[in-house]
Amino acid sequence: MNQLEYILAVIEEKSITKAAKRLYITQPTLTKYINQLEYEYGVKFFDRSTTPIRLTEAGQLYIEKKKMMIEEERSLRSQLKSIEDKKITLTIGSGHTRGEKFLPYALKQFCDLHSNVDFCITFPDEIDFYKKLKSGAIDLAFGVIDVTNNMDIEYLEMTVESMGIVVPTEWGFLPQDADPSLTFQHPLPITADMLNGRDVIIPGRSTGADITFMEMLSKYNIQFGRVITANNMIILRELIQYGLGYSFISVNKQIPRNCILCSMPGISSKRIGRCAYIRSHPHVKLLRELSGMIFQSIKLLG
Repeated sequence: MNQLEYILAVIEEKSITKAAKRLYITQPTLTKYINQLEYEYGVKFFDRSTTPIRLTEAGQLYIEKKKMMIEEERSLRSQLKSIEDKKITLTIGSGHTRGEKFLPYALKQFCDLHSNVDFCITFPDEIDFYKKLKSGAIDLAFGVIDVTNNMDIEYLEMTVESMGIVVPTEWGFLPQDADPSLTFQHPLPITADMLNGRDVIIPGRSTGADITFMEMLSKYNIQFGRVITANNMIILRELIQYGLGYSFISVNKQIPRNCILCSMPGISSKRIGRCAYIRSHPHVKLLRELSGMIFQSIKLLG
C-alpha cells in the first residue's frame, strides 16, 4: 500500500481511527505514519483541530502531485512493458469531464480495429498539456490546449464551449420579477464592484478555465471573501447552485439552477477543446485516427 492510499483513507473516512480499521492497522501506527510523513515534508497535511478532520492546503497539493507522479509512473511502466512485448502504448491526457463522457465510446471503436495498442489514460492539469506532449509524458492531449506559435503540434478542433461568469440568483443582481433563465441567451452585464468582496469558487488548474478566471480577477483587481477551489466542473456547478459563490464555468447547454449568467467587458466567452499531438510522433497516423474517432464520439454523444 502506498503513501497516497493512507492519506486518501483518512480523507474518505474523516477519521484516523476509522481509516486505520479500514487499512487493517492500528490507530497509533497510522498516526505515527502520518506524523512521519508531515515531518519529512515539513508541513501539516491535516487540520486536527476540526471535527471531522480536514485536509490542509498543503495536504491537497500533496494529493494532486502524488496522483500525477503515480500516473506518470504507471505510464512509464506501461511503455516499458510495451517495448518488451512489441506492443504500442498510447498515453492520453484528458480533461476530466470530456474524458469521462467521450473517451470510452471512441476507445471502443479504436480498440476493435487495433488489438496491438494499449492505453494509459491520465488527467493532468490542462495548462500542462503542451509541456507533457513535448516531454513524452502523454501522446495525445484532449482538452483545452494553446496551439499558438506551437508549430510542432498537429491538432483537430473538437468543441467550441461557451464560458461565463455564473452568480447565485439569491444575490439579487436581477430584479425580482425577471426570469433568470433568460440570462442564458442574454447575459447580465455586471461591474467588478458587484463582485468585490463576494465569495468565489475558483476553477482548479485541471479544469482549463482557471487562467481566464484569474486574468479577470487580476484585470479588475477583484477582492474576494471565502475562497473555494474545485478541480471538477460538475462540482463547481453544484457549489454555485447552493449559493457558495460565483465562478467562471462552461455554460454550453444551460446555466445551473438558482443561478444567472453574467458578462464583463474584455472577458473571453469562448474556449476551444482540441485533440493535439506532436507532428513528428512515431505513431502519428494512429493519433490522427484516434482523434477522428473522438470527434465522432462528440458528434454522437453531444
